[in-house]
Amino acid sequence: MNLSDKVGEIIREARVEAGLSQYDLADICFLSRSKLAKIELGERIPNIYDFHALCSKLNISADYLLGLSPRRESLKDFATEFIKSEPEMSEKILIEINDIGCSFESTVDMRIGAYRGISRILEYLYKAVFDNG
Repeated sequence: MNLSDKVGEIIREARVEAGLSQYDLADICFLSRSKLAKIELGERIPNIYDFHALCSKLNISADYLLGLSPRRESLKDFATEFIKSEPEMSEKILIEINDIGCSFESTVDMRIGAYRGISRILEYLYKAVFDNG
C-alpha cells in the first residue's frame, strides 16, 4: 500500500468514526466532495491546506496521518491526557522542567543542565508512550 492509499484509508476511517458523510467533511474543510472522494481512494494527495483542515477537523495528528506515529492524537492531546492519567509522572516532569532554568549559574552549566533535564523528561515520556502505548 502506497502513502496516498494509506492517507486516504486513514481519512476515510476517521471520517466514518466521526459520523460524518463525505459531503459533511468536505463542507467543513472547504473541499469539494469529489476531491475528498479522490483523496480517500488514494487517487489524490491533499495539499498542505487540505491536509491541515482534515487533521484539524478529524482530530488526528499529521504524524499519524503520514504513518510516522502509531498514536492518533496530537502531541498536545496526548500530553493533556497523560497529565490527567499519570499525575505522579506528570509531577516529576514538571519538577524537571522547573529545575532546568534554575539549577545552574553559568551559561555552559545551564545548557548542560537543560540537556540533562530534557533528556530525563524525554525518558519519562518515552516510557509513558512505549510502555503504555
